Formats: sequence, C-alpha cells, structure tokens
Amino acid sequence: MSSSSPLPSSPSQTVRGDHILPPSPPLSPKQLTSSPGEGEDDTDTATARTRTRTASPAPPAPADRLFDILHSLYRGQLVPASESCLHRQQLAPAEWDLVEARLKKDHALDAWFQDKVRFDYDGCDFLLRMPHAIHEQFVESLKKSIGDGLKRLAETLRDDGHCELADHVGKVYGGGSTTLEIKVPQLAEGTQKRLVGAIMKKSPDAIFHCDSSDDKASILPPLVVEVSYSQEPKELSELAEDYIVDSNHKIRCVLGLDVTYHDPSKREQRKKKMGTQAAEDLTATVSVWRAHLDAERIGSCRCDMDAVQFRNKDGSACEGNLELSVADLLSPPLLYKFAADIDALRSKHITIPFGHLAESLQFAERVILAPESSPEPTTLTPIGLRKRKRESSSEKVLSSDERADEAQQKNEDKRQKKDDKAWRASVAKRSNFPEGSTTGQAGRRRSQRFQQTAGID
Repeated sequence: MSSSSPLPSSPSQTVRGDHILPPSPPLSPKQLTSSPGEGEDDTDTATARTRTRTASPAPPAPADRLFDILHSLYRGQLVPASESCLHRQQLAPAEWDLVEARLKKDHALDAWFQDKVRFDYDGCDFLLRMPHAIHEQFVESLKKSIGDGLKRLAETLRDDGHCELADHVGKVYGGGSTTLEIKVPQLAEGTQKRLVGAIMKKSPDAIFHCDSSDDKASILPPLVVEVSYSQEPKELSELAEDYIVDSNHKIRCVLGLDVTYHDPSKREQRKKKMGTQAAEDLTATVSVWRAHLDAERIGSCRCDMDAVQFRNKDGSACEGNLELSVADLLSPPLLYKFAADIDALRSKHITIPFGHLAESLQFAERVILAPESSPEPTTLTPIGLRKRKRESSSEKVLSSDERADEAQQKNEDKRQKKDDKAWRASVAKRSNFPEGSTTGQAGRRRSQRFQQTAGID
C-alpha cells in the first residue's frame, strides 16, 4: 500500500526517501537603487538615533558640582580651578541649602568646611577661595604686626592721659578666618543691588574685634583684612564696599593687600614664554577703605589709600607707611562714647612701614618656595624610619552612608544581645536555677521522664 508524502513546506526543502536535506540559506537582499532624495528620512532617523546613543552626559547640577569640589579639597585631591586660587559659580539659594544639608550629613567634612574653607556668597554668586601657603604665612605675619602695633598704641594713649581709651584699645584682639553673616540693609534709591534682608556670608582672611562689656550691640568686627593673590582691584574694592555699606558701618575699616600670584608649578613655562632673562613681576599693593558719612548722614565707603605699592616689580621695598587709627579699631558704640576724644581717635595711629610689609612677604615666599635641601647627616639623623601599622585608607575613610549602616548594625547587635539576655533570664527564673545555667532545664526533663516511666502521678 502506497501513500503519498506531504509536500515540503518550502521550495528549498526536497524529500528523497528518508533523507531530508538541510534548509537553504536565505536569499541575499537585492541591491536597492534609489534616486537622490529617496530614503533621506530613514537616514536622518538613523543619525538621530546614533546621536542619542552617543550624546554626552548632562553636566552636574550646581549643588553637585560645588559639593564635589569641596569633597575633592577635603580629600587633598587636585582641583583644576585651584591654579587661579579661585572658583566662582552661580548658585541659587535653594542650591546652597542642598549643599549645606549634604555637608551636615558628614560631620568630618562639615567641621573641615567651617574651619578651613573661605568663601563669599550673596545669594546669587558663590566665590570659593583656595589660598596658597604663601598667603597663609603672610596673613599670620600681618596679624602679628598689627597686634604689636596695638600694644604700642595703648601705651601711647595711656601716657597721654587717655587711660580708659587705652584700656579698650588694649582689648582689641585679632582673629583668623571666620564666616561673617551680614544682613543686607535698605540702601538709597538706585543703589540697591541685593534683596533687602538677604544674608550674605563672607570669610575674610583676618578680623580685629574689641572685647568690651560696654559693647553689647556689636557682633561684626570693626577691622577686616583681605589679602588677595588673584582678585582684580575692582573686585577687591567691591568686596570692601560690601563689608562696610552692607554692615551699616559696623565694619569700620577694610585693609586690602593685593599680591601678584605666580603658580610655582608653572615657573618653567613662564621662563620659556618670557625668556630666561625676564624677571617675574613681584609688585604688591595695599589699599584702605573706611566708613564715611556725608553732610546728609548718608553712609558710604571711601577709599583713603588706593592700591599704593609697598613692593616694586623687582621685589624691592617702597617708601611709605600703612597707618590704622584708633577709629578703625573700635565699634560704633565705643566711638560714640569717646566722641569727646575725637582728636585722639584720629591722630593716634598704628604705623607699619612698607619695608616691613615687603620683608614679611619676601620671608613667606622664601620659606614656602625654597627647594627642599638635604643637610649633612649627623648623629641625630635616623638611619632608618618606621611607622606603626595602621588600618588601610579604604577601611578608615567611610562615606556617611557607610557610617550610618555601621551604626545601624551596631544598634541591631546591641538589641539582639539584650533580647538574648532577657530570654536567658526568663528561662533561669522559670527553672529556679542561676541565669545561664542549663542544669535546671535538663534536670526537669529527666524528672518528668522518670515519673512517666515509674508511673508516678
């Protein structure tokens, strides 16, 4: 009996007895020819898809960008913007709130930020200053010079019979960099730049405050010091105006010193560009701004010393003196109290020669930029060096999330131990045996089995 086989499902398959040939490969696509203009939509679509796949990631949000820079500084990593000692960016108040919130989550980072970071923020622009080591050394030297001048000024006032005034001058003390909060006041028509009541935050290089029980209304320091290595003179003058005017003359005087900054790492590049014989510009200037009242009692900022050189281009000292009067050192309530001694307030000064300023700056540059030398070995020179074994940096440096997880795990372990202890105490209480003993529980089970075996009720 013969039966007909079913036809193959495709022409590429041929049935020959019990052998079935493998399927043929698919036909090659035909070459499509298109006239110009045809298929442009498909090409554009493919190009758009390619661009979508290769598009660069979106730039970080302003708050994320600033936080990353702060974290890099904290970890000691290099920041590209640090070559100019400045980082400036626009930052909305809501973004600044996010940065502060993230800082507070990391206690170590927040403590470093409050103690070390110097910045200015006016509700719109954020300026992060990263001073060079020369800057730090020069500021300390300047603070010491002003402090020594305060002692001499107090002695002079006491010798002239102004004993009470001398006592207040003797209580003026210098402070390091701190963050000042200044509330923007209502200004005259046409000069309002910022929202009234907005809080500006500024971190001067040094402040001088008068410690007096009679001065209860003053929170801001009368004298502020700013040493700039990269800011333009215009920016420094605007900064001084913000201090004096926006503080409603509570800040009486701003001392600004501008020093030309040269990145030591780029010294060889400058030599190639300028020539080996060309010398670097070592010009340094000093400026003084003071609070001023006109005839109509409208307060403003007046520049009494405008970018006067105390060091020449070749590094030599200039002739002249920096003078700070008693009125620059006392707060408005104390100035009003000693209004009768106005002549003494204006005529008695702290005097710092320009030569001393130039010498202090040169010393800072020499100490910081001097190449490391290897002195001749002595009996005090160690032959070898050793440190105690420490935990690795990966174990030591934990993120805020990791620390939170670690704290949560410790709390969970404590709770577990507490529950175990309570359970053991309850077992010991029921069996009338000491806590932690298993004798009572085992003995109870044996006595029950004995009673059942013996038939004892």
